[in-house]
Amino acid sequence: MDINILIVLIQSIMLIITTVYVVLVYRTLRSNERLNQKRLFNEIVKQERELRINLLKYRDIINDENLKEKRRRESKLDYDTLLFNYYEFLAICLRRNFVNEKDAMLFFEESLKSVKEMFEVSLLFKGGYAKKEDYKGVHWLFKRWRI
Repeated sequence: MDINILIVLIQSIMLIITTVYVVLVYRTLRSNERLNQKRLFNEIVKQERELRINLLKYRDIINDENLKEKRRRESKLDYDTLLFNYYEFLAICLRRNFVNEKDAMLFFEESLKSVKEMFEVSLLFKGGYAKKEDYKGVHWLFKRWRI
């Protein structure tokens, strides 16, 4: 057997091994990326549940007729700020592909519809405490998900 044929055969085998290695590394990285997306999504869902609990406390204060109007208004501002900042955070995670958008859409689409209604009439904007333009991520979510 000629030495050149042997060298070509060895190089071919090395090329095949290298190709298999690269494919395996790529698949491992993609698998880790999907796993990290699922972990982050689970954490976002957990935070959303905690947010609901906190918002219920604010809602109780807002609906308490025995409190002064100033305290109720401050609670309403805090309520809106917490809610809109949470969805701003969600939008950032989606735009950066930290979270799978299809999963997020399945879980958050309905609640985002009520958030949009609240966003449009929020005391936060009507009172001049913040600008709607400051919530670019929330606007992006409304537009992206056609809400």
